[in-house]
Amino acid sequence: MAHYINFPMIQSFTGSGSYYTIMKKMFPCRVSVFNLCVFLWFAWAPAALCEKNEPRAIKGAIDLSAAAFDQNGIAKLDGEWEIYVGKLYTPADFASGTVTEPVGYIKVPSNIAGQVINGKPIPNMGCVTYRLKANLPKSVLSTPDVKKMLGLYIIEVHAAYDLWINGVLMLRQGVASPDPEKFVALLRPRRVLFSTPTDSIEIVINNVNYFDNKIFGADDHIYLGNEQDILSYMNKKQFFYIFSFGVLLLAAIYHLFLFFNLRNEKIYLSFGLLALLLSLQSVVESERVIHYVLAGISTELVFKIWFISLNLFPAILLFYRHLYPKETNTFFLRLTTGIFGSFTLLVIVTPYSFYCRLVDYLFLYGFVVIGYLFYVSFKAIRAKREYAVLTFIGMCIPFIVGINDLLFGLDYIVTGYYSPVAFLIYVVFQSYILTLKFSKTYQNNQRLSDELIRINESLEKTVLERTDELQLANAELQQTNSAKDKFLSIISHDLKNPFHILLGYTELLKEDLDDLNKSEIHSMASAMHETASTSYKLLENLLDWSRLQLGAYKPVPSVVSLNALANTTFQFLTQQAAVKNITLKADFDREYQIFADAKMMEAVLRNLISNAIKFTHQGGEVSVSGNQSGKTVELHVADNGVGMEEELLEKLFRLNEKVSRKGTANESGTGFGLLLVREFVEKNGGELTVKSEPGKGSVFTIRMPSA
Repeated sequence: MAHYINFPMIQSFTGSGSYYTIMKKMFPCRVSVFNLCVFLWFAWAPAALCEKNEPRAIKGAIDLSAAAFDQNGIAKLDGEWEIYVGKLYTPADFASGTVTEPVGYIKVPSNIAGQVINGKPIPNMGCVTYRLKANLPKSVLSTPDVKKMLGLYIIEVHAAYDLWINGVLMLRQGVASPDPEKFVALLRPRRVLFSTPTDSIEIVINNVNYFDNKIFGADDHIYLGNEQDILSYMNKKQFFYIFSFGVLLLAAIYHLFLFFNLRNEKIYLSFGLLALLLSLQSVVESERVIHYVLAGISTELVFKIWFISLNLFPAILLFYRHLYPKETNTFFLRLTTGIFGSFTLLVIVTPYSFYCRLVDYLFLYGFVVIGYLFYVSFKAIRAKREYAVLTFIGMCIPFIVGINDLLFGLDYIVTGYYSPVAFLIYVVFQSYILTLKFSKTYQNNQRLSDELIRINESLEKTVLERTDELQLANAELQQTNSAKDKFLSIISHDLKNPFHILLGYTELLKEDLDDLNKSEIHSMASAMHETASTSYKLLENLLDWSRLQLGAYKPVPSVVSLNALANTTFQFLTQQAAVKNITLKADFDREYQIFADAKMMEAVLRNLISNAIKFTHQGGEVSVSGNQSGKTVELHVADNGVGMEEELLEKLFRLNEKVSRKGTANESGTGFGLLLVREFVEKNGGELTVKSEPGKGSVFTIRMPSA
């Protein structure tokens, strides 16, 4: 039966006034683009959509005597074939009457694995014999004067077979041996040409499968027709898949080149990868034209390439992620990529017999991906994203064909793989969208060019404005340098004072040591120790600060646990807190980690807690706590001490201001520790803030990037 395509019907549909009105309202492009895609779809749609009722085999026989091959093209040999399970019978066996097995009948095309024949299930692997008798029209019979050739086109019989027609061995596909060691699978469409002087033919197929534990038997159509019709049908299909490969490969190369020139436009990379995977699919599925390019390629390798090309699902998700970033969920993309990536790894390192068991689950997950893409498309249309309607129209046919291919891969329907056809249509839409984008880019460039001319015309004014800004920046720089000079002056004064004290005490000890009692000497030694400690701390802070300014002290970031850091610092300062009976409290509800230089953060926390102890009364409390907001971790150092007034807070981090007070136990300070703390925090990408209220205490907050 021929595959009828009613082109006048299409012309009538596409030429209707209502159609043009609707399409022009949907998107402002020429409707001829859509017409081309409609034509491609109807021209290459599954044949089942375009066929009339045709004869079917009943109990091992099919009557084609009324079929006019010269007018109707080719016929499918679908229906009930005889089947003999576990045996490989030749036509000679049937002719001699040695076949004693009970006759069973099986539907062709179908996956026979697990089907019940004569009360017994067919095993997933083994051997079977198919047999069919067909009555032919008189017009195709050969005569002594005219030899009319017929053709048989077999798309697939899983996984190797021998074919007889009228008792003559016409084809060996693979090695259909009942011995698994000698068996060789080969899956590719084949055609056989023959002639017959009688009006009936007998077709016998010995089918063996030790390759696939899921699929067995003739699971696709077998066609019969005139030689020219069979060759024409086969050549058209092969040409179209080769043509699809070429177009999709060129689309892949084109978009990948676009990406290499426009690295920020990652949408071109994702679409290029998608087109590349589809080009692979077009040569390894359906007609498997890869066999004509790489003669002798193994079936195992063909299946590996095919299943690797299924990564088109994460590729199209990645394309949508770049097309609609706000509507596409990153987690779902990563999940899908992980699933298909793991399966790809299994395909590469394991044999087909292992990973084929997971294929059905992968195909079922493909339905989830297709449904999610529909969901994303509707969200994009609702959000009025650019070209969302046009992109959705272009993807409708690939969506439908994707469902068809998944159902065909699961053996729920017998239609064929048509994804290359559908995505050729999508390439047309995508090319049009790219044209619109390039047009928009050109308009933007023109606008920028006009703006550049305007900027050039006002360049002198801009230069004057920039000069004023530079002068202002220079004035600020001078002011900063002046502040640093004053700061150094303060530091030098603070360094001199302790040495005057030390010199005075040492002079007293030198001159009056014999006249001093033990209590007086102890008091002087304590004062000298405190003065020396304060001076050493000032020098240490000054050295660290100067190294930071010169760039010699650079942070080395690593993962730092705030909980562990607080506990370590508390141990270091326990003695200082114990003198004033102050409680040190770490209040963390969970583990907090930051990414910073560990030594710098230790110095920061030690300075802040030491200051908090110094300005907290006897029996008070100093606490360290944390919390996290997004990718930022906050560390709080709080005390219930004397606090600070607003005027003092404003001077706290100024270089040219001396901010040093006595602690609650008359402890001395350098007035420089907080400046160093701020420098350390900012060098590690953080921020330091402080809140304080006189008489109620202070809270220093450090915000750092989370690890």
